[in-house]
Amino acid sequence: MERNILKLKSKLESKGGNEMDKNEWIKSIISSFPYSVIEKREVYKKDGIKLNYDIIDENGEEWRLGIYLVKKPKIPTMGISNLVDDENDYRKFCLFIDYDNINEAIVRNEVAWIVDYYKLTNAYLFYTRRYEEENCLNENERYYGNYQVIIPDIMPYHKVIEILEKTSCDRNFLMAHSYSRYKMWFLRFIGKDEPEAPVFLDIIPKEPVNMDNLVSRKHIMFLRMWYGVPALPYKNMDNSKAIQFTCYLTGKSQKEVK
Repeated sequence: MERNILKLKSKLESKGGNEMDKNEWIKSIISSFPYSVIEKREVYKKDGIKLNYDIIDENGEEWRLGIYLVKKPKIPTMGISNLVDDENDYRKFCLFIDYDNINEAIVRNEVAWIVDYYKLTNAYLFYTRRYEEENCLNENERYYGNYQVIIPDIMPYHKVIEILEKTSCDRNFLMAHSYSRYKMWFLRFIGKDEPEAPVFLDIIPKEPVNMDNLVSRKHIMFLRMWYGVPALPYKNMDNSKAIQFTCYLTGKSQKEVK
């Protein structure tokens, strides 16, 4: 019998750390459906627990109920916005990309393709976590981890979404604009527990390209001052006056991302 998938994603705030609150909460959800539980499985993820229940209704039809318990973020950090200040109040953006638990070769190849396909200026590549594969036979696939990419080209809102949808970026980052009432993307630039902050890794490609494109002066200045990235011969910088920053709570980083 083909299964119908029923998913429920929720954030659970524990009351005083009492585990009974969580268990009672789960029972109340299960009891709200007129089904009998056939099987229960727990899947532990880095940010919570996924509970899968195989259930059967009064007509004998089988369902799967998925409950995702997400830990409440507690660690303060800061992020920089990709919004470009415009004197005409027309919202424009730089391109930010966030990758989680991915082979570095995939990121490099993907970003190089984006720069070439969309005729963008060079991309700045950073890592927040970088690991080395054990017994890796392919030198180009030796590293993996979490990465950030910043391309200072100025573009409209829909263009950012179009490009992000062509990448293997973190799905939560892809949808971040829809969760924010200000409709923008942020990248963390200070530490949350380990490491201290994103680390500049490389420029893609190595040689300057498309230097006539309109780019954000303030974002480039920030990258130069905060990360010490190399200077590129940009020929068309805008007159942006400010960069927006945000303080927010995030979850604890994982020691391993395998």
